[in-house]
Amino acid sequence: MKKRILSVLAGVATGVFLISISEMVNHHFYPPPAGFNPNDKEAIAAFMKTLPESAFIGLLIGWLISVFGAGAISALVAKTVWKKTVLITGSILLLAAIANMVMIPHPFWLKVAVLVTYLPVCYLGGWLVAGRNN
Repeated sequence: MKKRILSVLAGVATGVFLISISEMVNHHFYPPPAGFNPNDKEAIAAFMKTLPESAFIGLLIGWLISVFGAGAISALVAKTVWKKTVLITGSILLLAAIANMVMIPHPFWLKVAVLVTYLPVCYLGGWLVAGRNN
C-alpha cells in the first residue's frame, strides 16, 4: 500500500514539475504583455484570446509529455502494481487540467483533446517502463 501511494505521489509530482517547465517554455515563446496581472481573470481571458493556435498546440504537447513522464515515473516506482497507480496518477493530473480549463478559458478543441488523451498517454508512459515486462 505504501508503495502505491509513493508511486502516485512521485508520478503526480513529476507531472506537475514537467507541466510547470512546459508552460514556462510556452510563455517564453508567447509572453504576456507588459504590465500583465496574472491575478486578474479578465486580463487572463483577454490574453488567451490573443494567442495563436500554435500556442495551444505547444501547450497540449507539453502537457502530454508531462503526463507521459508522470506515468513512467509512477510505474517505475510501483513496478508490479503499476496499472492502478498509473491510472490514479493520470486521473489526478486530468482533474487538475480540468480545473485549470474551468478557471482559465481554453479553446474547445484543447479541452476535448485533454479529456481524450491524458489517461491513455499516462498509461503508455507506464506501459513502456513497466508493462512490457509484466
